[in-house]
Amino acid sequence: MGFAEFILYPVYVALFYFLFSSRRKNYNDPVLQFYHKQGFWIKALAVLPFTLFNTVLSPGDSFGLYYTEGANIYHLILKDASHLKWLYLPGPEYDQSLLKNSLNLGYFRAENNYMVARVVAIVSFFSFGKYLITNLFFSMIAFSGVWRLYRFFYEQYPHLHKQFAIAILYLPTFVFWSSGILKDPLCISSLGWITYALYEVFYKKKDLIKNLVILSFFGFLLAVLKIYILISYVPFFMLYLILKNVNLLKNSLLKWSLGLILITGSVLAGQRVMNNFKEELGSYAAEDITQQIGKQRSSYRDQAAPGGGDSNFSLGVEFDGSVGSLLKMAP
Repeated sequence: MGFAEFILYPVYVALFYFLFSSRRKNYNDPVLQFYHKQGFWIKALAVLPFTLFNTVLSPGDSFGLYYTEGANIYHLILKDASHLKWLYLPGPEYDQSLLKNSLNLGYFRAENNYMVARVVAIVSFFSFGKYLITNLFFSMIAFSGVWRLYRFFYEQYPHLHKQFAIAILYLPTFVFWSSGILKDPLCISSLGWITYALYEVFYKKKDLIKNLVILSFFGFLLAVLKIYILISYVPFFMLYLILKNVNLLKNSLLKWSLGLILITGSVLAGQRVMNNFKEELGSYAAEDITQQIGKQRSSYRDQAAPGGGDSNFSLGVEFDGSVGSLLKMAP
């Protein structure tokens, strides 16, 4: 990272400012205008500490893996257009001999890792492959989704605008880890846009084609990056939207009957989805979660043994990973 990046940074911030401010002019609500402007500047400035943290204080995947290899793909394409194929081929097919850093060998076998590097490579055509500027792009991508999320909650409960701003726009941890090259900004952005598109389609009944395109794109992106977020969020949000539509019915008996049927159906459908995606979820699958709890407890117990560590915990019930023992220890 060189001095030129700090020269380019305010230029790109200005470009993004004019882009977002042009959108902000469409808001008639002064509350939305206020928080949109604040949210933008928070995300734009958070890029600086994120960049310094990941290059100076604690170099990690952001710089060492995603940026290094993503920028490398970008430079390979500039040298030879035949390398454009790496922007659409799956990660496991990537030629490992092209890696910039041999320590990253094997990481692209996981498609979610390769997806981040792929996005970095694409963004690099606009950021000239500069780490700080690419972080800014990721931060703005995150902000676009975060703002959609804020608007959704604000529309439901406008009197809680301050609380939502604190939770969604101001929370330091949330802001920091979504301000640069990581999976988190892409996941957060996807979550916000999915929320927006589902709400527009299933409740407002607006812009069907546009929102289906948004759903397809960000749904695919989130499924590749962290499918467990998609599976744990979308079914319950869909249930919320369905119940919100049911609430429009005037007949109380019909309203309660439909509500009960939909809740039951959603639980059964959710269980079926979890079973269908068991392989993709891995240790996050329902039956594996209980096993992970048991393994974690055994690990702590071993540490508490003579010669081990001092950390240990007891739930008062011997947990063997079965649903029965999980229910016993639940209270």
